[in-house]
Amino acid sequence: MTRAPESVVVSRLDDELALLDRRTGTYYGLDANGARIFELASKGYDPGRIARELAAEFDAPPPEIERDAAELVAKLLEAGLLVDDGA
Repeated sequence: MTRAPESVVVSRLDDELALLDRRTGTYYGLDANGARIFELASKGYDPGRIARELAAEFDAPPPEIERDAAELVAKLLEAGLLVDDGA
């Protein structure tokens, strides 16, 4: 299950998110779509479930959403903005 680690501070700015990694002092910004993917991924949703949720909200094909979600989640994990606790 993925979640945001305690070292990451999340702030909402309208539909976007600003993420601060307190370990490195680096800020990251996510647009509305990226923010929604981050929110769902930080609740432990896998890319398939994220795609199903977002397909109901946006006019995009679920396979495209799943691909984009998987790509973003991988980047967030690599940057340490999400962690996978294996649950």
